[in-house]
Parts: sequence; C-alpha cells; structure tokens
Amino acid sequence: MPRQHKLDDHEHRTERLAIRFTQSERLTVSKKAETAGVCDTDYIRQLALGQSLSAAPRALTVDRLLLSRTLGALNVSGDLLRTILDIVGVGDSPLAETVRVALMKVEMAADAALKALEPR
Repeated sequence: MPRQHKLDDHEHRTERLAIRFTQSERLTVSKKAETAGVCDTDYIRQLALGQSLSAAPRALTVDRLLLSRTLGALNVSGDLLRTILDIVGVGDSPLAETVRVALMKVEMAADAALKALEPR
C-alpha cells in the first residue's frame, strides 16, 4: 500500500521500533489500517504521533471476468431451478411462488451487477 505522508527531502526514517502483538491484536490493527486506507505501519505511526487518519478507504478492486462468469452461472442456476419446479409440478403452491419471487430478485440483482460492469 502506498505511503500516505511524504517526508521532506532532508528527512529520512532511520530509527526502528519493534513492537510485539498478540495474533488478535495484530488482526485488529490490520483491519483498522485497511479501513483507514493505510498500511499497518502508517496506521500505528500516525496514531502514535497524534496525526489524523484522513486517508480515504481504498477502492474495491473487482475481477470483472470472474464476477461476470459467476453472475452468468447464477442466472443459469435460476433457470434450472425454474425448470425443476415445472417438472415437479408444484404449480401455484405457496412454496413455488416464494421460490419464483426469490429467483426474480436474484435475477434482477445479477442483471444490475452485470450492467454496472459494462464499460462507460
């Protein structure tokens, strides 16, 4: 992760400070640093020096191809489930209606996600 505070040209960080954490403490620090959009070291340094953690959280990176394939598979699964409902012949039972409504919501969400992936 990129450093948030650039030093002046004449300043160099030459001093080290070793700190030991429990595993759960380290995880907590890492989660808080990630939320703040900085690396663990910068997070600890900024807090220790009383500096504000004003960095914006990192943008979520998306594997578009993987997401597109996953959403496509989800749509196919919904189609298969509809076919199974028709074959089993549950017709207009409350269960069938509940499944159809759920599938429609999933399909709408998948379509919206696919549309969001389209280049602008």
